[in-house]
Amino acid sequence: MWRLSDYRSIHLAVGKLNVDVIVKGLDQIPPPDTPVYAEDVEIVPGGAATNYSVAISRFGHSVKLLSKVGIGPTMKGIMTSLAELGVGLEYVQEEQYVQSPTLIFLRNDGSISIVRKKNSVPPITREEVNRFAGLFDVVHFASLPPQLVLRDPYAKVTSYDPGPTVREIVDPLEVDVLFVNNTEAEKLDMEKSEN
Repeated sequence: MWRLSDYRSIHLAVGKLNVDVIVKGLDQIPPPDTPVYAEDVEIVPGGAATNYSVAISRFGHSVKLLSKVGIGPTMKGIMTSLAELGVGLEYVQEEQYVQSPTLIFLRNDGSISIVRKKNSVPPITREEVNRFAGLFDVVHFASLPPQLVLRDPYAKVTSYDPGPTVREIVDPLEVDVLFVNNTEAEKLDMEKSEN
């Protein structure tokens, strides 16, 4: 039986590469004309596929990120940071859009609020994913609609982290691993009970 830990595998992470602006330590979003101080404000690489890529690289595996990004100096800095972490960026496509950051509030009580611009960069297509069939041991899809999740017949593992698109799952998926949190699992159960 093949195991991920047996050797240095090659991964493809398909999804978003975001510029995350993380604000830590606020109890609430401040009202108008009221300055507040947070524990920390930082600009970091973000997106579920990007987070997966960084984690896999830290475990010593090879990983490439398939994504589309907008242009701009902030994104260049983010991509430099990822390259230094060992994430392969050869398949990241730059589009002629200004990259909009994602604003993330991490509250003291552990809750999170996320604000992003709608449809700022064109999504990955099935055809673009299909171009890489047969090249990777593991193909991981993250925060993409389920219709973009394609099983690579040559890959040893296909995994999917639906994130906010979990409600769009209505048909069985051909994946080996499905990553969901408790809230997403409940939404999946609701979908199954309605069908």
